[in-house]
Amino acid sequence: MAAGTIVLLLLLTACLPPDRSDRRIEGMTASEQRQELQSRPSIDEAVTAYNHVLSDAVTRLARLGLTPWLQEQQLPGGKDAERCYDFHKLTSREARSVQLTWRRSRRIEPAQWDAAVTAVADAARQAGFAEWPDPARPPGQYYSMRDVHDAHLSFQSDIDRQTNDAGLSIQTGCSLTTK
Repeated sequence: MAAGTIVLLLLLTACLPPDRSDRRIEGMTASEQRQELQSRPSIDEAVTAYNHVLSDAVTRLARLGLTPWLQEQQLPGGKDAERCYDFHKLTSREARSVQLTWRRSRRIEPAQWDAAVTAVADAARQAGFAEWPDPARPPGQYYSMRDVHDAHLSFQSDIDRQTNDAGLSIQTGCSLTTK
């Protein structure tokens, strides 16, 4: 393999978000895990930023005629607030992850899927997301991205053949509840 190709591969992988299989945090104490999360936005800051990404993506989808999208209500401390399993030594009162979701009651037709993915990807890339192939990819039209804080963006259509809908969501990475 040519040296230029190796350098290019190293540069490309350096731009990708961290690999979830990197479990160096498992051996950390609770104090070290808390310190690790200090460099990330708080959960409130993360939710605000990721809601902006989703709103931008929905605006871009609307320009393609893919409307309407409805934002699901986020329930503080409810089903949307999850404990951070990677940072398992911290309680859900200290650190958590939140699911943010927009839904459309109709699926995205296959002829529109590529343009829709481009719209979502462009909005997410501006916020630092990178493509991330999901090994547990569900059937149907599906696209996935991650960012450096391990937030996971998923965009899917026509997966649940009973409801025939589309969804756009971000599961935040783990963040401290307060800083």
